[in-house]
Amino acid sequence: LQTRYRAGLHIVNAGEPVTGLHVLCAGWATVAKSVGAEQDNRTLYVVGAGGLLDVGDNLVESQIYSGTAKSLTNSAVAFIRSEEVARRLETDQIFPGKLLRLIAKQLLALEEQYIVRLSRDAAGRIIHVLLEFTKPYGLECSKAVTLPMKLSRSSLAEIVGTTPETISRA
Repeated sequence: LQTRYRAGLHIVNAGEPVTGLHVLCAGWATVAKSVGAEQDNRTLYVVGAGGLLDVGDNLVESQIYSGTAKSLTNSAVAFIRSEEVARRLETDQIFPGKLLRLIAKQLLALEEQYIVRLSRDAAGRIIHVLLEFTKPYGLECSKAVTLPMKLSRSSLAEIVGTTPETISRA
């Protein structure tokens, strides 16, 4: 089952029952978790097409989603019910290998995102994120690249781990 989400809509909500696995087929999404005493939602990472939005909750058989996934752009998401994931892991000879490759690919992308967050200042993180978004979606327009998405200062700040004020100064 594939569903389309407009930019800004929640795909998965923390605290809701785990019902299946969400695979991003097109677009970009952020994955966030509650942090601290105030339970502020903080973006942990960004997922592009082919990314898994809630694989951990599914594979460890959690009862509720631990994070929130929100579409950053207009997105298409495939949904596989938990029972179907479990059945295919037990009986299908190809599915486990494909799922493992998807998880490994996403893990490498997450490692890169963490390295960028740890090793670069705010301006470097902003540049890196914007360049990542231009790879699959950027449109060349007379010596410039235009993103086909609206990205507010607060959204960009959330993604790179800084404040909207720092985005304005960078």
